[in-house]
Amino acid sequence: MPIGFNITAFPRGHWPDGHWPIHHWPGTPTGGTRSDDLLHSPSFIIGSLIISESILSLPSLSTDWPLYISYLPDGKDNAGAIFDYYSEDHKVMRSGVCGRHFFNQVMIRSIDFEIGQQKIAEVLDQLEKVNNDTIEFGDYEYEIQVVNPVSGIMPLGLEPETKRRYLFTLNFSSVIKYMEAA
Repeated sequence: MPIGFNITAFPRGHWPDGHWPIHHWPGTPTGGTRSDDLLHSPSFIIGSLIISESILSLPSLSTDWPLYISYLPDGKDNAGAIFDYYSEDHKVMRSGVCGRHFFNQVMIRSIDFEIGQQKIAEVLDQLEKVNNDTIEFGDYEYEIQVVNPVSGIMPLGLEPETKRRYLFTLNFSSVIKYMEAA
């Protein structure tokens, strides 16, 4: 069953289970014809890659280590979230190709310091392996050309208000290309 996401049409942070309306990222009025206009948010695309590798899971599966988009709810002790920051247009790469660079952050929360550090290290390891990986959502296909960490793993210490849960973050940039339907 395809999964999808539209930040304005669904409750924050939930992956809907059925059909999804299209959200143009970064918001072109026509949906865009340029290859760097995305129909899903970069956090949804990268998050789907992380889920497909079984590092984290869909929140609807009620398992340990769910991955949320754009927020981290208080309920689960062991959970992750992915956030969109911004994009920079048309950086010229060594190949001469211009593309949009998207910036994201993954946050991991864990009841145990070592386990949380290990989980975010798994995320980092997977993202560093990305090399023109393709991911599909029904009729939509994206090529994640590259993911570059822009920070190391950052342990943030204990969550505020003495919840005794540890936070870790990882910041990265990516180049994602929407593949036109054939």
